[in-house]
Amino acid sequence: MVCILKPSEYYGLYLNGTIRITDELVNKDGGLKFTLDVDGFPNYLQGNKIGIAVHENGDISKGCQNIGGHYNPHKAKFHGSNMSSLKEKHLGDMGNMFVKDGKSTSVIYNRDMRLFGSFGISGRSIRLGSYEDDEGKGDQNSKIDGNLYEPWGCCQITTKDSASKCSSLPASFVVMLLFGGILVVIVSVL
Repeated sequence: MVCILKPSEYYGLYLNGTIRITDELVNKDGGLKFTLDVDGFPNYLQGNKIGIAVHENGDISKGCQNIGGHYNPHKAKFHGSNMSSLKEKHLGDMGNMFVKDGKSTSVIYNRDMRLFGSFGISGRSIRLGSYEDDEGKGDQNSKIDGNLYEPWGCCQITTKDSASKCSSLPASFVVMLLFGGILVVIVSVL
């Protein structure tokens, strides 16, 4: 699976990149590996953490406004950390990515998510918040979304077929290759 980032209308004017999502044996039941290759962050974010979460809907057409809340099929009451139990977090809570020199090449593992099935994330969206995810340890808003505020950008989690038809990248093309179960995405702006 792949997620091709689209900048938000708020902050992410120069943000671009991809998030590759692969099945990974994080625990005995499976899990997912998220490999980020994102650039275009401003220099003042040097060394900062940026919250990241899977959201309910995959509609990224209006600058991340239609993606809904954090994906929460288990109806957890509060936001939590990536490592919290499902009773203590939304399934979509992923924690933080790290920014250095305007880029993030973070790798995030999630033991609870799956690509497909009853609680699959295919077709949903990923959102990069504007601040560090405080993992629900702050004020009342923290217990809803970790105080992520307006997004830098978002993307729809898609298969290689639907990503190749991506209309959010005008004047560009996407080439995707499958190597040993890992989807590699090459984006070229014309």
